[in-house]
Amino acid sequence: MQVERLGDTRQQVRQDACELLLSMFNSMGPQYVLQKMARFWTHRAWKVRHGVLQTVAEAIAAETPGILKSKDQNEYIITQVVNLMEDPNE
Repeated sequence: MQVERLGDTRQQVRQDACELLLSMFNSMGPQYVLQKMARFWTHRAWKVRHGVLQTVAEAIAAETPGILKSKDQNEYIITQVVNLMEDPNE
């Protein structure tokens, strides 16, 4: 997957990666794409983590079919977002 491209130094590359992932959400389904993206929620590069969050937010905003259809999927996304917002120094 092109998820690591979300951390590229060039804005256009990051945007292209986001658009590719959004099209994958539509064609392959959110469940599959979220499973493949799972390890990137905790990626060492903050830009990649930010890009994952941005891509999921754009998928939700675009009302991608199936993105918020199951309770488990909703809980998973919310848990990942909360984990990103927690301060690891506390």
